[in-house]
Amino acid sequence: MQRIETQDGLFNPGDPATNTKGTVVTADWLNAIQEELAGVVEGLGGTINPADGNQIFDWILASFANISGNASQLFRATTPAQFDASTYAATTEFVRRALGNYSSRLVLSGNTTLTAAALGGLAVLASASTFTATLPLVSQSPAGSRLELANQGSALVTIARQGTDPINYSNGAAVGASFSLYPGDTIILESSGAAWFMCGGSRSLGTASGQFGASISANGYQKLPTGVIIQWGGTGNITAGSAQAITYPIAFPSGMQGCSVSPSYAITGAAAAYMSHVNTSAATLTINNTGAVTCAARWLAFGY
Repeated sequence: MQRIETQDGLFNPGDPATNTKGTVVTADWLNAIQEELAGVVEGLGGTINPADGNQIFDWILASFANISGNASQLFRATTPAQFDASTYAATTEFVRRALGNYSSRLVLSGNTTLTAAALGGLAVLASASTFTATLPLVSQSPAGSRLELANQGSALVTIARQGTDPINYSNGAAVGASFSLYPGDTIILESSGAAWFMCGGSRSLGTASGQFGASISANGYQKLPTGVIIQWGGTGNITAGSAQAITYPIAFPSGMQGCSVSPSYAITGAAAAYMSHVNTSAATLTINNTGAVTCAARWLAFGY
């Protein structure tokens, strides 16, 4: 830029009454102004067109349109894609998403296969009938991306993987190909880029939690946050007058506190089956068949 070469750097009108001359506009100054203005158009990618008197205005608008996608909104930019990690300026929408607010809210009431577009959002499961919600492909879900599902309906919903994508508890133990989300339950799943991990929500308090650890099987256990452990199981046939020792699925840290034993099926006729236990070991239980017939037993024990 070049200022006019006067004492004060300003244009002076002159005064005929005092014989004061006005400012002489020099070729150097006019050329400087011309090149400054032409440089705006050319610097933004345009070509000088003598027939177009709006080139500077048009090219400035075009430059903002490249940023915002809308030339009439000079200071509104397009929100970067989710999980964008570039050094470009972030919009308030992008910041809102990044600060932990849900990026979307989907309501599902029937079989649905989710895509990566659902990541960062809340999927509300709302149905009176059972259905399956299939997770996005983990290969298309950036590491660290999360998805929360909330069953606000009255029916069980099956959460399934796509293909062979692993679903794991937070401790790394495998969940399997699918799991159930009961009414009122929530689950937060996080992608590692190679597998899904349960990292929050009421459903993650299942077998993944040390406080709620469980083995749901014919011979299993359930831990409670108080430290109490409930265990159950069965025996093979025990002949009358004999005993059978069983080993608890897990040992009671401080010992068994109570146990109930009963025949595992009804006995017809005059003979009857009776069962009793004879020890309170932390790791084993001995069951006696004190009846007159061969019979299997079922047992239920608790301790801590």
